[in-house]
Amino acid sequence: MINEAQSRIQSENVAFVCKAIEDYEIEKNKFDIILSSMMLHYVKDLNVVFENVFNGLKTGGQFIFSMEHPVCTAYQNKWIDTNEGKVWPIAHYSQEGIRYYDWFVSGVQKYHRKISSVVNSLIKTGFNIKSIEEPEPTNDIIDKMPELVGHIERPSVLIIKAVK
Repeated sequence: MINEAQSRIQSENVAFVCKAIEDYEIEKNKFDIILSSMMLHYVKDLNVVFENVFNGLKTGGQFIFSMEHPVCTAYQNKWIDTNEGKVWPIAHYSQEGIRYYDWFVSGVQKYHRKISSVVNSLIKTGFNIKSIEEPEPTNDIIDKMPELVGHIERPSVLIIKAVK
């Protein structure tokens, strides 16, 4: 992924680092914005990451991230067919912690957290929450990719914008 990113972005203002986010120390008060796309559900200790990001942002800096929605990570047992149509089962939502899934390979490790735990951790770190989104596909997208129709019934992604 780093090679692909480097082939697409060639700027002196961009640095690519291949390291676990928990182990990467961000320079203090350096960035106006920090983005994270679909990786925080793989992180064991979000508090460490949030504190590091907070310290790395300038005052007024933005942290925008997406992660797999907790509705998906709570209990992944696939869609169930019912008389009313397909439904997504939710179970064990309050039991936070490690989960294992088969996703391209067996035994992928993720961490389930309630939305309140994620938001409260951000607030405890000092962030101001500006927005929370649970995007869903539009009708145009569904027409082009009908397999996404289930994402209207349950969110698959959580996006949060927080400011230092």
